[in-house]
Amino acid sequence: MKRVTTETLTIDNLAECFEYHPWDEEQQAVGAKVRSILEAAARVIMEFVPACPDRTVALRKIREARMDANSAITHHPPPDFPTLTQRDAVLAYSPP
Repeated sequence: MKRVTTETLTIDNLAECFEYHPWDEEQQAVGAKVRSILEAAARVIMEFVPACPDRTVALRKIREARMDANSAITHHPPPDFPTLTQRDAVLAYSPP
């Protein structure tokens, strides 16, 4: 799959942006982690921030962040990005 960026978006590859692209296992794991964290952020806002137009905007931006993250996971997988398992191993490491 060719990566699509705003710089390379053309009439010829426009359809690629709107097609369904099933995720592989790694993308599913990363997507689940992103969704979990963003949902937690939304819950904190809903529980502790007074209901008002600004809270509505904050929640909407979290939803937008989820959608943009999903798009990045789908369309821009860095070839040398460590897998989720590798990243978890690094995060779990504690120096002696």
